[in-house]
Amino acid sequence: MVAKLRREIMGAVGPTAQPTYENLKPIKFLQNILNETLRLYPVVPYNVRRSLHNTTLPTGGGQDGTQPIGILTDTPVACSTLVMQRRADLYPPPESGFPALDKFVPERWDDWTASKLDLCAF
Repeated sequence: MVAKLRREIMGAVGPTAQPTYENLKPIKFLQNILNETLRLYPVVPYNVRRSLHNTTLPTGGGQDGTQPIGILTDTPVACSTLVMQRRADLYPPPESGFPALDKFVPERWDDWTASKLDLCAF
């Protein structure tokens, strides 16, 4: 991976020039490596907020987690992107050829986007 990335950067920047945003931005493999690094090691691995009002979440309650759950004002609500990025139910199934979630595979980003993983927005 390092050799491939180096070849692509050298091809775009050259051996003596300083890299610029303009010549690094189109290097798709570099973007894939950054995406994969942040998927496995998110900048904010855990996030906690407090509810501003009484509210109800549509699922998460009951024995099977499919029932609504009440959240009272000032209740801490935590979200772990570190755990979420490793949840198999949020990714294509392994039978489809999608790489294992615990493996560092930048190529997974060639034709896949993480739109379904945006579940932690507050």
